[in-house]
Amino acid sequence: PLLVAQALAPLLEAQRESEPGKALPVYAFLTSKVGSVEDNGSGGAYAYRASKSALNIVAKSFSVDMADATRVVLLHPGFVRTDMTDGKGLIDAEESVSGMIKAIESTGPDFRWVDFKAEVVPF
Repeated sequence: PLLVAQALAPLLEAQRESEPGKALPVYAFLTSKVGSVEDNGSGGAYAYRASKSALNIVAKSFSVDMADATRVVLLHPGFVRTDMTDGKGLIDAEESVSGMIKAIESTGPDFRWVDFKAEVVPF
């Protein structure tokens, strides 16, 4: 995700400069609440947790580096009924995506980690 974001940065910056007054571009990184250190009450899933925690700090650092040029948001999609959850999720993909779009729209210029209901997820 970082390499993609870095590759897009000059293109989005050029577009922003050509359209003054337009809203800042948004980088939305899809993560998981499982990557939260503060919210880890169940343990296990070491590799998955570590990969999501790494993504979270990458997104936070990217938001610092790009503070004047972009908005960065981390998104937790919820426990979605997919093959990964063996269909045991609590919401369907449409609800998750619809919620994440609304969550992105509701965030301000500061870095945020939110779920599909726009509720802040603890680091």
